[in-house]
Amino acid sequence: MAPIISFEEGTYKGTKVRFKNLMIVGSGENANLKLQEEKIAPMHLAFIKGNDGFYIISLDANNYITLNGEVVQNGRLNNGDIIGIAENCILKFILENGDFAQSLPEQKNSTLQKKRIDKNKAMDQEKFEKENQLTEKKSKFSTVVSIVGWFIIVLFILLSSFVTGVYITEIILKA
Repeated sequence: MAPIISFEEGTYKGTKVRFKNLMIVGSGENANLKLQEEKIAPMHLAFIKGNDGFYIISLDANNYITLNGEVVQNGRLNNGDIIGIAENCILKFILENGDFAQSLPEQKNSTLQKKRIDKNKAMDQEKFEKENQLTEKKSKFSTVVSIVGWFIIVLFILLSSFVTGVYITEIILKA
């Protein structure tokens, strides 16, 4: 049986990667599978084939890994297991029989994954609201600048008229 890692969420969603005995995942040059996701360590985790199955191992105690919703440093993998790494990267571990992957029922997000998704949505909403407030402030500022600009032009015309002795009413009446 050859395992497949399927990207379910994140930048690489839809990508599937096969490995035989060992695959190191990270953002560094020594990683077999290089990911440019946010908060992926240079050598984040390893998928390893053992005598009795496949395992996932964190390569740094500070790395964030979940296995079926539970935070882990390592664990034995079973067909259909859901693995979360960093903030947005969700993987599915799939064992193959022959050339075709087993069809697996869709697994619902764990409570921890739902909390992360909800947190990201809330952060996106907050960011949208801040950008909207900034746009409103810029619009108000532009209006004030326009009014001040017109006031300065009118003031300049009035002062010019006073200095030259030619008043706007005279110019309008002569026309």
